[in-house]
Amino acid sequence: MTKNYYIIGGGPLGMSFALNASLKNKKVYIIESGSELGGLAAPFELKGDLIDKYYHFYYKSDEYFSKDFFQLAKVPFKIFWKNIRTASYIKKKFYNFDRLISVLKISKFDILKVLYSLIQIKLFKPNNDLDKVSAYLWCKKKFGKNLTKFVWKPLLTSKFGHDWKKISALWLYTRIKIHLGTKDFFTGKSRFAYLTTTYKPLINKLCKIIQKRNGIIYLKTNVNSFQIKKNYITKIVTSKKNFIVKNNEKVISTISLSSLKNIKPLSDKFDYLKYFSSVGAVVLVLKISKKLSDYYWTTVADQSINFDVIIQQNRLYQNSKYEIVYISKYYSAKSKFSRFSNQNIYQIFLRGLLKMYPNFKKSEIISKEIFRTNVAAPVPIINSLKLLPSFKTSIDNFFHVGFEHTYPQDRGVSNSINLGKKIFNYVN
Repeated sequence: MTKNYYIIGGGPLGMSFALNASLKNKKVYIIESGSELGGLAAPFELKGDLIDKYYHFYYKSDEYFSKDFFQLAKVPFKIFWKNIRTASYIKKKFYNFDRLISVLKISKFDILKVLYSLIQIKLFKPNNDLDKVSAYLWCKKKFGKNLTKFVWKPLLTSKFGHDWKKISALWLYTRIKIHLGTKDFFTGKSRFAYLTTTYKPLINKLCKIIQKRNGIIYLKTNVNSFQIKKNYITKIVTSKKNFIVKNNEKVISTISLSSLKNIKPLSDKFDYLKYFSSVGAVVLVLKISKKLSDYYWTTVADQSINFDVIIQQNRLYQNSKYEIVYISKYYSAKSKFSRFSNQNIYQIFLRGLLKMYPNFKKSEIISKEIFRTNVAAPVPIINSLKLLPSFKTSIDNFFHVGFEHTYPQDRGVSNSINLGKKIFNYVN
């Protein structure tokens, strides 16, 4: 019976696999390129306040897998639910899409078509045939010219760059349906939840559980290549050391499929990896003295502003006496934005913020921090259902699972945790 696992990646997906394996008395070796476990779920301290590096929240019923993970590790799971307000910034104006009148203003003569389509999405499950259809063309058919032009097209272009025309309608349908499921029927407000403790206690407990069972966590360790003999991975070559893989051991990759293709010789071995790509993201976290508005979430669909979303953390849960604000932008690896320095990004974001909120002053900023990742979310192209590979690869002791496998849902911590449990059950 296999007792040892080499886990590539220490984000929520890898942590979930590691916890399930450790509690079954398996020995795990986590190989993580970052300086800590947690990936995009890792928190940090901003002038004494422990907050997420990348904003996180739970949709209605979205917390189930995270709750199960916390309970498995015997760590208290504390979340706070609240009805929040959302808005879109379009043509230099804020539109409160919690209210039907705002949808009417943008949709104009297509309002009946829009309402019919939203009711359909809310009531019915998506047809998988939508995976063969462009999200943009589907939007034009279902929502009309205006809403597509001012809402859906900016969303697709800002998140996916030059790939925006390739995005699957199934992905967008699922995203809209999940968001509609959060809406209160009478107020139109969305119901979100926040993990008040962050994932820090869980990360700390996981480290103790792994070490208690003689497992080892290797941080700041990049996997460069695999040595394959007789269809088995026999050696993992990293930036720090080489790991010799024994016959009864298995290698589990939990990094994205788009990252996996950079590890030699897998791009040659698995031709299907070429179809997968990711977008990066940069997040500016501000601590400011005054709130910007009453909205928790503001989608920016105005091309004169060079970021995608503003999250005002205190509108959902106040874990600081000051206002915590996240400003985020997705980017492709080919975009010039990926090469900007942190200082350039700060100046670009600040100009946009001052433009959107004329009463806001730079002097109100108490502190700031910038985080960036080149692998923030998968690009959900047309025919993704057909392209997604099985967890089991053609190499006998090698399995792979990435955030691409959450499709048609979006990447998220809770979905990643569920994937970690799924692949553990699959392997065992």
